[in-house]
Amino acid sequence: MTKPSSCPSEFTLERWRFGELAASEQERRIIDHVAGCPACRAHQAALAASEQPRQDTEQIWARATDAGREEPGSRRRGRLWQGTALAAAAAAVALFAFRDKTPDVLAKGVAWQLGVIAKAHDGRVTHVDSGAVLAPGDRLRFQVATSRPTGHIALVMLDSAGKVSRLAPVGTSSLAVPGGKRVLLDETVELDGVLGRERIVLVGCDRPIPVEEVVASAERALAAAGGDPRQVGSLATGCHEESFWISKVRQ
Repeated sequence: MTKPSSCPSEFTLERWRFGELAASEQERRIIDHVAGCPACRAHQAALAASEQPRQDTEQIWARATDAGREEPGSRRRGRLWQGTALAAAAAAVALFAFRDKTPDVLAKGVAWQLGVIAKAHDGRVTHVDSGAVLAPGDRLRFQVATSRPTGHIALVMLDSAGKVSRLAPVGTSSLAVPGGKRVLLDETVELDGVLGRERIVLVGCDRPIPVEEVVASAERALAAAGGDPRQVGSLATGCHEESFWISKVRQ
């Protein structure tokens, strides 16, 4: 499928993919366009399919998981997710623009990075890029990295229903992560039934910060934006903030 001339250029899509347009008006236009443009989604999927898939994606997902037991920290958008069985849904999940080749160490000059791994109803596991189209019941895990000697992180999600969900960590204080390498978080999140665009925010600090303060900052920012995560700029946490967008649709 050929992209119409009205579609964003590959250069613009790549800038968006790597977070260079975060919280900008241009990013909001791209999110709106890609969510409603099958040609752009097909183009991104074709680019992803042309790359050699990672061989360790399943192992990455299962690193902290034994067959037959609950994944540690598993949550359904802010509450514990009971059991390990997937919902018996036959619909496939549209995952586009996924990044297959992910180095084990953080690229030089990058201060913070958030990676998302999605597991679909059919058990398929893949890294996804910002802007991925997912479905209720899909499960997410997160990789974080920082070039700081040690970083302190918290993850929250802002949804189209005007709600802020705490994703990680499960403790009251932010999680300390070592610098210079990717860290796979224990927490697993199962997406709920609220449809629309959702914004995952990595808050990275040089010092410990109470997670409830991060949640409160996000709630204030989302309320000030009329409940629309696309209209939220900074959460005003005083720390670095890295956004990752998904669009949730019923498959």
